[in-house]
Amino acid sequence: MARRIVRDAARQLRTVGPWKPARGKDPKPWLHYCVVGPTYALIDQPRIALQRYLGVASQGGLILDAQQGQTEWWLKGGIRIDFRSGDRPERLVSPGYNGVLLDEAARLKSKVWSENLRPTLSDTRGWALFTSTPLGRNWLWEEVFAKCDPSAAAELAKLRDCRPEDILDPNYVGVTWTTAENTALPHLAEEMEQARRELPEEQFARNYLATFDIFPGQIFRLVETRHLIGAPPDTARFRRLGAGIDIGTTHPTSVTLAGELLQGGWEELDTLSAANVLFDDSADWARRDLDGSMWTSRVYRLFKRFAGDGWRAIPLRFPADRPDVAEVFRRRGFNVLPAFQAHEPAIAWCQTAFHAGRLRVRSSLLWRCLLTIRRPESGERSTKAWVDKDDDQWDSFRYALSEPISLSESPTGTSLSAVGWMAPR
Repeated sequence: MARRIVRDAARQLRTVGPWKPARGKDPKPWLHYCVVGPTYALIDQPRIALQRYLGVASQGGLILDAQQGQTEWWLKGGIRIDFRSGDRPERLVSPGYNGVLLDEAARLKSKVWSENLRPTLSDTRGWALFTSTPLGRNWLWEEVFAKCDPSAAAELAKLRDCRPEDILDPNYVGVTWTTAENTALPHLAEEMEQARRELPEEQFARNYLATFDIFPGQIFRLVETRHLIGAPPDTARFRRLGAGIDIGTTHPTSVTLAGELLQGGWEELDTLSAANVLFDDSADWARRDLDGSMWTSRVYRLFKRFAGDGWRAIPLRFPADRPDVAEVFRRRGFNVLPAFQAHEPAIAWCQTAFHAGRLRVRSSLLWRCLLTIRRPESGERSTKAWVDKDDDQWDSFRYALSEPISLSESPTGTSLSAVGWMAPR
């Protein structure tokens, strides 16, 4: 990206002349660029690379001010670079960019590019760069990679019943490489072999072999004799507990309680799921609701069973879209906290934990749900990284594991950056 900016500046200087800032108003950039990532934390790497290449003005470089955490840089000559998060695509509005970089593009929603960033390049006839670790045949494979890769175009042509020539586009150029091809860091060969032993096949293939083809089908390949346990849990064996709730309107509500073992690893203790159940009644809810007809009482009894009088300390993780229900539980004394809702980190963490034997489940309800979770096939639209159907128990389960996932507490004792995730700062 830095080289493209320097090249653009040289062409702009020849054709338009130097920048002349307007007086008495906010300056209009001479050239305007944008770096977009899934979160602000994941923009750090391109920011560091740009700073190394362009340099800061105080040391003879181009960047006038490059403080950590800034959302925009001004360069000498009126060049501006914006750093934006793609978590809210509708906020990516601009009068026009000369170029954009979509970093970890596969983790972005497709409309970040198609509906928001691409139109900003029309007036300037600007360019776009996509960098990413593959995440299966999602929108990046279909809308970008297949336009420059003959084998991907041939595969997509079969699905669309057309010719590969109808998909390939000479305006798109693609380059791929694997970790093994990085000869500048000799230790990577040893690191790859360790990762091959520790990580699930698809995580290894995605992050070290840069393949788009590993993700179709079932997400969790579980073995009953290894990952499903039926013995009653001994609560003395757990260091901490965590719970998650997925609120149902047109589908069942689900609550999962999980615990971290003293020797490491996590276990699901129990999962409750039901439709058409109310959340609250009156002030004496814990005593009066003897038949357990409301969710506040059901969760209370679940927590009491495993934590006794310490039930109030168990964090109950709620999704962001139901603050009204969260407030009901908060008034009843529950320790209500926001759930960590990022999709790919939850999948990566759980796949790695299951593979390492550090995550097990007890209820057949959750077990059956996990076996049905699958990724969308090409052309199958989903707002999640999996097909949004019959996933209620999976949602409450991953919410219950919010703390270790969000803090990047690897179930194998190593950094989760190895499976494509870095915790936000």
